[in-house]
Amino acid sequence: MIKNIERARDGMDSLVDRTRDAVVGAADRAERGVESAAEQVTARVTLKIDASLKTGVTLLIGVAGWLAMMMLGSTTVQAEPASEVDVSTAEIRFRVSGLRNDKGSLVCGLFDSESWLGDGTPGEGGTIQDGEAICLFRDIAPGAYGISAYHDQNGNGKLDSNFLRIPKEGTTASNDARGKMGPPKFEDAKFEYDGGSRDFEAEMVYR
Repeated sequence: MIKNIERARDGMDSLVDRTRDAVVGAADRAERGVESAAEQVTARVTLKIDASLKTGVTLLIGVAGWLAMMMLGSTTVQAEPASEVDVSTAEIRFRVSGLRNDKGSLVCGLFDSESWLGDGTPGEGGTIQDGEAICLFRDIAPGAYGISAYHDQNGNGKLDSNFLRIPKEGTTASNDARGKMGPPKFEDAKFEYDGGSRDFEAEMVYR
């Protein structure tokens, strides 16, 4: 009887060992299966992410290219007008009112301290309309200047005067500078020009 019990117990122990080994083996295989499946899923996700990133990068490169072309086209179109604006803003406009009539033209000159009432820069325009006229000086460098002008009524290109050298035609200057015993001094007509577009006004005077 005792031997039968011992054989039964040995059989139970063997069965337990085999069952435990089977469970452990199944667990190991399941773990390896899970790891393999996880690796496959990770690989698929990585591939999808890589593909998305590549697509995004391609789209970004395409958009950047279009933006660059648009900017280049805009710069090309605006280059010439920008240059014209730069030139046009480097000017001085001198408006004179109170001209006696619309005959002849307004003759103007722009001078620095050394060339005052000598060899200055002639102004453009000078057409008289309704007793007013404008002279334009372009591409003027910054500096200290004075403007002198006269009404050339007979169109002979010079300031007519009497035997006492007193002008017979109207004269004026920037800052409405006036001379007591002769033409105005540069210091009275002087103004500082820092660049850009500037406007000055004066009244014509007849003696």
